[in-house]
Amino acid sequence: MKKLLFIGRKNKEIVEIAKEKGYSEVFFIKEISSIDEKEYLDFKEYNSCLLNIENLETLRRAIDKSSHKFENIFILGLNDIINRISLENKKVFGIISPEFNRKFDYTHYRNSGLNQVLIKVAKEKKKLIIEDLSFLKSDLDKKIKAQILGKIMQNYTLSMQILKKKVKETFILTFIVFSKKEIEKFKDTEEFYDGLLINLEK
Repeated sequence: MKKLLFIGRKNKEIVEIAKEKGYSEVFFIKEISSIDEKEYLDFKEYNSCLLNIENLETLRRAIDKSSHKFENIFILGLNDIINRISLENKKVFGIISPEFNRKFDYTHYRNSGLNQVLIKVAKEKKKLIIEDLSFLKSDLDKKIKAQILGKIMQNYTLSMQILKKKVKETFILTFIVFSKKEIEKFKDTEEFYDGLLINLEK
């Protein structure tokens, strides 16, 4: 079942468009980068938040604060420690792009933000691991796109090893969008998903 991440307020028209495109659920997300009270003023207009916070103490406080405001809390995978904290925290619904902004790989494998231990934690705690594929439609250099996709493929392969038949319940491939036009932009998602998953599962 495909899920769409929409950065913006709740909108019935977006729900209808997403449904037409085959999405079963839409998360209306407010991005939060601090614990400033102003960040939470209009929280009722969203059903989820995305915490983009690197300082660990601030992140923990933001998780606690957000848990009283939003139905779902997502964390951007800024580094390995944040990924671990997010997957272990019972108030967090899932992590987004665990490989985010990792510029350097290791000698024998990609620095993808996940490992078997973290995936087991996600399984035990019933967390979502969400990979944002919108970069594929961006103006990024082809080489950079290939590097990011390689990290996502590594994460999916690791997840399959741990989660097996339940991998699609935990590991979500989707797009983060900001407008109706962007949903249209990704209208070929069904074919893309099928093709990518076939390649990943070989």
